[in-house]
Amino acid sequence: MFKVDYSYRKFIIVKGILVFSIASIALIGWFFNIDILKSVLHGASPMKFYTAIGLLTSAVSLVLQVSKKQIIKIAGRIIALIPYYFYGISHSNIFFSHIHSCVICKL
Repeated sequence: MFKVDYSYRKFIIVKGILVFSIASIALIGWFFNIDILKSVLHGASPMKFYTAIGLLTSAVSLVLQVSKKQIIKIAGRIIALIPYYFYGISHSNIFFSHIHSCVICKL
């Protein structure tokens, strides 16, 4: 896939933890309905739930990708697919609700 210069491992892991922390705070805000935790900056619009899930799983995947063990790298690649699942769910709901509303309009 790609080769990682292991001198950058610490930098990648620190950035992954930072992104993981920001996404975790946003998800805590969503779970407990705390508006100030949903947005990264005070007064800014809140981070969407699926965006927080995507950032969280991307951070975990990134940190696992710089591992020296092949099995952990494979786990990182599998975790990287999780946002696509949520993307499909959210867009299929939009698609099917649109079809449903069009069918009702024609009746």
